Amino acid sequence: MLPRQATSRASVDQFWLALQRVVAQEEAKQKAAASACLMSDAAPNVGVLI
Repeated sequence: MLPRQATSRASVDQFWLALQRVVAQEEAKQKAAASACLMSDAAPNVGVLI
């Protein structure tokens, strides 16, 4: 068995890594959604310009 402190430290590190991964995925989704919205908003304007 590992000492309790080492075990909890490792699990805390794993928790933070997992949390950062989830946050990064959410940010990527939001950026993709935002760019899709920008593209759909810009499309009618592009049609008008042409």
